[in-house]
Amino acid sequence: MDTNQAYSITTPAYNELDNLKEISEDVLNQSIKPDMWLIVDDGSDDGSIDFLDNLSQKYSWIKWISSEIEGQGHFNRVWKVIRKGINFLLKKKIQTI
Repeated sequence: MDTNQAYSITTPAYNELDNLKEISEDVLNQSIKPDMWLIVDDGSDDGSIDFLDNLSQKYSWIKWISSEIEGQGHFNRVWKVIRKGINFLLKKKIQTI
C-alpha cells in the first residue's frame, strides 16, 4: 500500500467492549493508520461508551457517534448503523476537499 493513500474505517458496535479492546489494539498496531476510525455505537450499556470516550480523547483520528436508531429488526438496525457511519465519513471527506 502506498503510504500516501488515505483510508477510513467504520465499525458498528453494540455491547462489544471486549471486541472493541481487541480491535483497537489491532488498529493501533497497524503500520499505516487510518485517517479516521469511526465507531457507531447502537446503545451499548456494557462500558463501551467509556472505553470509546477514552480512546477518542487519546487519539484524534478515532471518533465515535451514537446511532440513535430505535426499534426495528436486527438486520435492519445493523444496516442503518453501518450506513450512518459511512454517511458521516463521506460528509467529513467532502468538508476536507
